[in-house]
Amino acid sequence: TGSGLKLENDGAGFETAGPGGIYHPARAAVAGEHLVLTSQVPSPVWLRYGWAGAPMVSLYNAEDYPGDGFFVKFDRACDTAGIDSGSGCDLYDD
Repeated sequence: TGSGLKLENDGAGFETAGPGGIYHPARAAVAGEHLVLTSQVPSPVWLRYGWAGAPMVSLYNAEDYPGDGFFVKFDRACDTAGIDSGSGCDLYDD
């Protein structure tokens, strides 16, 4: 898996959706070992990255290996202040 996280291409490729499943772009940033996302979706419950036929990748580890695309669901709706593993918005694979 390598070490550390970094973003290129302005963190492109992240999207969030509410319960209705309509996806909107999300802004991504790296804060230490956390990936923090902000979104225009008021209460996101879905997150996906690299979910396209030819996605623009932006997530890499410190050794420059790109992260794979993924699709996850939050265990509850999150606020838009930021989504990270320390916010209480835990993720699980659906």
